[in-house]
Amino acid sequence: MKLKASIIASGIAIALLLTVGVYQVWPRSATNDWQPLANAVPLELMMQIGREHLMPDADEQLSQMEIMRLWQSGQTRTLYLIDSRTADLSTNENPLCGALGCAFFAYVPIEGGFQSVLNLYLDPHLPPDIALIETGEMLHNDMPKLIIHQLEGNQLIQMHLVLNNEQYEVIETRYLPAE
Repeated sequence: MKLKASIIASGIAIALLLTVGVYQVWPRSATNDWQPLANAVPLELMMQIGREHLMPDADEQLSQMEIMRLWQSGQTRTLYLIDSRTADLSTNENPLCGALGCAFFAYVPIEGGFQSVLNLYLDPHLPPDIALIETGEMLHNDMPKLIIHQLEGNQLIQMHLVLNNEQYEVIETRYLPAE
């Protein structure tokens, strides 16, 4: 009887270890995987972002921005989503933040460089349980759908954006109650 119980316990322990191991290596969307820009982006893209969006002497600000690399199964190119905030939400310290929010950009690799596919301002002030940007599960024109949340008064706005070959565009807007 004791032998049977220890065999069952060993089997459960092995199954648990296998489950944890599979979970750790299973491919997942990088929806909440923001990383420092300097650590996760090709140098060529980092230089392009600096040229297109910052003053020439703003290298320190560029290195403080964050990036999320979005890639899903079936996608042939990575989508690089950049959050331009370089400090806390004080607009004085963030050169790309203002009355409308903070700048967010997205790029995809193309032959000879990177193409800008998103350039918008988002207000990052949301309830803690609501993500500013999420990805949908389906691909459109080889890129993930982006789901963006914004507050407007007491309503939560949920915008669904897809790539139209050149730029992300809003295809659906939902107004949800803010809780």
